[in-house]
Amino acid sequence: MEEKTNMKKLFSRNEIKILEQGLEAMSRTCESLTKENKRLEKKVEDLEAGITHLKDRLIIDRGERE
Repeated sequence: MEEKTNMKKLFSRNEIKILEQGLEAMSRTCESLTKENKRLEKKVEDLEAGITHLKDRLIIDRGERE
């Protein structure tokens, strides 16, 4: 009998509470993804700068060989 009561409590949340919790979870997820996106954008910028440096170095090295 107690098991039935526990199950009732588990599913006793109303629709608004469920939607609020879902919205809160989605908001936290969105914030995390935004932070990760910014981190990745910074990494891409750093990699692009490295590529530019290596291209310049390659041009210089080729010029020194000639």
